[in-house]
Amino acid sequence: MRPASATATAETAAPLPTPGAAPGSGPLRLTVSARRYHFHGPGLIYIVTTVVLVLGAINGQNNLLFWIFGLAVGGLLVSGVLSGAALMGIDITREPSPIGSVDQPMQIRYRVRNRNRFFSAFALYIEELPTEGPSEEFAPWWERMPGPVAFAASVPARGEVTATATIRPTARGPCDFWAVRVWTTFPFGLTRKSVTFTGAQRALVRPAVLMPEPGMLDRALGAGEAGQGRRDPSGAGEFHSLREFVPGDSRRLIAWRPSARLGTTVVRETEERPADRLWLVLDVTEPGPQMERLISFGAGVASAMLRDGREVGVMAGSHLVVAYARVGQRHMENILNGLASLDPEMVSRAQQSPPVRRRDGLLVLHTGAQ
Repeated sequence: MRPASATATAETAAPLPTPGAAPGSGPLRLTVSARRYHFHGPGLIYIVTTVVLVLGAINGQNNLLFWIFGLAVGGLLVSGVLSGAALMGIDITREPSPIGSVDQPMQIRYRVRNRNRFFSAFALYIEELPTEGPSEEFAPWWERMPGPVAFAASVPARGEVTATATIRPTARGPCDFWAVRVWTTFPFGLTRKSVTFTGAQRALVRPAVLMPEPGMLDRALGAGEAGQGRRDPSGAGEFHSLREFVPGDSRRLIAWRPSARLGTTVVRETEERPADRLWLVLDVTEPGPQMERLISFGAGVASAMLRDGREVGVMAGSHLVVAYARVGQRHMENILNGLASLDPEMVSRAQQSPPVRRRDGLLVLHTGAQ
């Protein structure tokens, strides 16, 4: 895939809002929605063993079996009731929504607070649950990343710790989190106690940045091997050289005196005047691997041109502004945020033309180019 040649066009249009604004929510304290006990393999085996012990003790009237049965029941009480009481005093707060990138480490932090006065909580697992959110606009996080799981070894009474889940997103786009479950099997692993919290919060996964090959942009923008600028066909730029006339050249470019002296028709070539702004136009049609690669490549092209000091804007199709034209590396944040939420449906709904001026250059990127 390579970009098509740059062209200039004259269009007037009303600005469009930039899609895909970056999440800016602060810490969110979650609300308790459910508490429960879960039976799992080790606990079921333990209960069956305890039942066998009590049956054996009753049938054989063996004092040792009665003592062992009492210890088994005590283990259940300690594992279930006492440690469960410590879990009931837990509060969870999600830190500000993160912004990540495809295939790069992304961290989600949780502040875990223990409101209990006497009981500490141990071996806590904090995991996001793949459950639907409260609105139709909910963007499932599990479609773009593996399940986040954090671990807190201990939370002292009246204390607070921070637990971190590190994941690698697999796809770009907004990710909405809703339900969080905190669970533990401490101390003996016999019963699994959990508390479920809810609270809507959005993160953003930016596309991967695929940088263009060296020299690709120079060729696409019309530069030669020596870094010369493109010739301006209007003849309004600075003089560069003479060449032989070919059909299609404007008669205004003919150099009459040199033509008379050389005995053949020659025309003037001039340097192209640089465009005030350059717009990247992404030919986004259908979702799929090719579109994702195109978006990543567009992010790389924008990054390279911003490093060269250009004023860069990004469009999808001919009517949707992804990021308005700006300069500076900080503008790359706006471009990546816009590309993160881009989809063909947004392009098809766009009606207004983007604010492209007469001297703006257009660089069209499409999936079909090789």
